[in-house]
Amino acid sequence: MSERKDGKANGAPGETDVVVVGAGGAGLAAALSAAQTGARLVVFEKQGAIGGTTRFAEGMFAVQSEIQRADYVAMTRDEAFKMIMEYSHWRANARLVRAFVDESAGTISWLQRQGVEFIGVKPMWPDSPRLWHVLKGPVHTRARPMVNTLAAAAKKLGAEIHLKARVVSLLREKGAVCGVMVGERGGVRREVRASSVVVASGGYSNDAQLINEYTGLKLGENVFPISNTGKDGDGLRMAWEAGAAQEGMGVLQLTGGGPVGPGFNSALASQLAWISCFPGLWVNANGERFCDESTSYFFPHLANAIARQPGSFAFAVFDESQERDMAERGVDFSMGMFLQPGTRLQGLREIMEGAKERGNPNIIAADSLAELAAGMGVGEDRLRGTFDDYNLACDRGRDPFYAKDAKHLFPVQGPRVYAIRCSLGFLSTLGGIKIDHRTQVMDANDDVIPGLYAAGVDAGGLYGDSYDLCAPGSTLGFALTSGRIAGRNAAARAGFGGAEGVAMDTEKGAVVITGCSSGVGWATALLLDGLGYRVFAGVRKEADAQNLRAAASANLTPVFMDITDHESVAQAASAVRAELGGAGLAGLVNNAGGGLSGPFEFTPWDEFVHQVRLNFIGHADVIRSFLALVRQGGGRVVSVGSVGALLPLPFSSAYSSAKAALHAFNASLRVELAPQGIPVVLIVPGAVATRIWDKLESERQRLGALLPEEGRPLYGEMLEQFGEITAELSQVGVAPISVAKLIAHALSWPNPKDEYRIGRDVPRSPRPPR
Repeated sequence: MSERKDGKANGAPGETDVVVVGAGGAGLAAALSAAQTGARLVVFEKQGAIGGTTRFAEGMFAVQSEIQRADYVAMTRDEAFKMIMEYSHWRANARLVRAFVDESAGTISWLQRQGVEFIGVKPMWPDSPRLWHVLKGPVHTRARPMVNTLAAAAKKLGAEIHLKARVVSLLREKGAVCGVMVGERGGVRREVRASSVVVASGGYSNDAQLINEYTGLKLGENVFPISNTGKDGDGLRMAWEAGAAQEGMGVLQLTGGGPVGPGFNSALASQLAWISCFPGLWVNANGERFCDESTSYFFPHLANAIARQPGSFAFAVFDESQERDMAERGVDFSMGMFLQPGTRLQGLREIMEGAKERGNPNIIAADSLAELAAGMGVGEDRLRGTFDDYNLACDRGRDPFYAKDAKHLFPVQGPRVYAIRCSLGFLSTLGGIKIDHRTQVMDANDDVIPGLYAAGVDAGGLYGDSYDLCAPGSTLGFALTSGRIAGRNAAARAGFGGAEGVAMDTEKGAVVITGCSSGVGWATALLLDGLGYRVFAGVRKEADAQNLRAAASANLTPVFMDITDHESVAQAASAVRAELGGAGLAGLVNNAGGGLSGPFEFTPWDEFVHQVRLNFIGHADVIRSFLALVRQGGGRVVSVGSVGALLPLPFSSAYSSAKAALHAFNASLRVELAPQGIPVVLIVPGAVATRIWDKLESERQRLGALLPEEGRPLYGEMLEQFGEITAELSQVGVAPISVAKLIAHALSWPNPKDEYRIGRDVPRSPRPPR
């Protein structure tokens, strides 16, 4: 489904399972995660394009990922958790941090399954842990391909993304959130009701009132957002109005900043912006040093130091010898991947002189100390004292004031000297809505607000009072990971994908599914593929294999198998065993089957026997052939039975008796395998809305035409009535995806039931697990 530019529903219903507010990184991750459970969802984005600030991100935090494992990165989840908590002085929400850390590697694997590529893991400062997973993409918008991939994958699973559609409030009913009010063109508003709402609106970076109220800084005067537009805090406000508690307000992802005004490109990739990381001489509005300038390696710390200076700005001071060294030898440290160590700033002087000629007052170039002090607006004597003290420390190789490492003591001597007035910049706000480790929004009493979730920078609790560069890329990493958690839990509340709050496994394992050419098997194969399983999908035709390959990820492998042919089953088991390379199966799903309608008396015997093979004996053959792999993988067996075993219809004697045998077989096998810890689960669906009804009707007509003359008075009228019965059943059939979700639940739930029933026509059908 294509994105709408006007925000109007493209045939969208006024009711859905999940609504996601915002189509940035967190929102898209939530959308795809929810869609992979089979939930219906709608994403509303007030901007005219998807991605938000995420498009400009370079990489994300993760620990114990497969990429790190291949690169011998040894940090563990426990070590990362303690590092983050200690950096925040345990002011961060420990359960939330733990959930983020534990699922971070799974997020990397999940992204890779969608086709997102990484160039590797990089350090953020010299000799730092390699936890920063850098995306493969255009230099200044590395995350743009990832954004497009997530959106495309979500839409492929049925998600609707509406642009220029602003959510103005949350709908509430009996203490729970039950949807949103969406504003459209012309002031028209409409309700969209949903079981769950995920708020992922991107924070409040462009809201001057909130910035000033919670930080004391003045937006556009002494602090400037970088690559942020339309971040007005509307998601926070609507959550607060719904009773959400606040957490993390006032925490910004600060950088050292840079000059503003004519001739200055505010993008982080600019050479002048890099000066805010140069560990030379920094002075405040009084012309005095105020920190160890090499803390710029850890840019949030330098930014904190600048924030407490008069006016919350500072001057980066250097002379022409240092400028020449940057141009000829290159810089010694990086600003992310934009300007890496060794980059030569050969256009720096031209940029500075050009900005100065355009009247930018924040670029001061002088040939004397007196001229420099005048341009900076500081006292000459005080500035001279600062220069003398600093240059003496450089000469002696020891900084008696701030203990700066001697290798970063660069004297400033001239004759030409530059001072760049650097204001604070920030990449994002970092909090606002209190959540728990399941991303459920909490009220002031720490009670969950049912139906409301928050993800990304709208959610507080990940940080103390500063952005944590010990976990580099945690903004993007948390956006995607919290989005995944929020999406699947929001879907679970709507009855999809198992119980709410159950953690997603990093590695789901491998499953074999029979009968994947269409219907329930097709839906199950795609659903489990989206959830992260390695799927071996049983088909009989190359065309069906090609269709599956086109619809699924590279993790899905079609396997040719006719379950009525023992040799075919044996060959399939051998092929799967070879592919697994010593590993086992997490699950075996016996789904293949079909029904033949006709009077038993006149049904050709070979067709009757074939039906029994297809619906029972073949299943037993598959289980016997794959059982060792299931045992080896600690997996379970799930078989799809039928309401026909409970309520047999006329002309289905072969099908119903075979399914009844399958039910009994599963009951016996369950007892046999229980001591081995192998669950055996039976799914009993009623009528399912698939093409089988068309096949049954064509078979009914064929058998009616083939009925011998002596059989017409015996069965002819009943065959006509049977056609009416099947037509009625076809109208009440459940969707294949509904059965697929139940199969996914049976595979993933820690203690599955022996039997699940689904469908209005199934006797004593319990409600599917929520």
